[in-house]
Amino acid sequence: MENNREAYEFLMTGDHEVIIYSALKRLSITKGDPRFEDFVQEAWVKFPTLYAKFPGNPVEDRKQALAYFRNALYRQFLNLLRYQKLRKDRSDGNDPEILLDEQFEEDLSQRAHLDNDLYVVKLFKDLYPIVGPGEQCYLMDAFVHELTPTEIAAKREVSRQTVYKWRRNLRTKGEGMRDL
Repeated sequence: MENNREAYEFLMTGDHEVIIYSALKRLSITKGDPRFEDFVQEAWVKFPTLYAKFPGNPVEDRKQALAYFRNALYRQFLNLLRYQKLRKDRSDGNDPEILLDEQFEEDLSQRAHLDNDLYVVKLFKDLYPIVGPGEQCYLMDAFVHELTPTEIAAKREVSRQTVYKWRRNLRTKGEGMRDL
């Protein structure tokens, strides 16, 4: 009990309690944070233990002691944050309803991508045989190799206007196929 009193007296001497706020600030926990007061209380509770563990006399080696306590509080807060995150992750991960919802949404997303991919493949197969060589180059480069019009122009050694013309021709032929 006497050690606790000494520890609290040391902490209240001058501006020594600033080490608590400094350790919190290092973790980006400021007065506006809802966890701020909880962490300050936690620091006051843990401080006597840290005071007792200090190797030496904190009153005589004040600067060294303050640096030690600040780092020790920082590590305590960091461990507490990790523990809270671990508990939250475990509680979130074990909820079967949330897992099922996430799996369902993921399946829907994959299904939508698959449907879109199948449509693009069908359109590609239908368009490729009925278009000219320039449009075929555009189809291959744009859809298979995923090149931009500028990259296609550089690759095929033509102007960008020519690439845009190929794209326009493909659109008109593709719109005609949509009616079928």
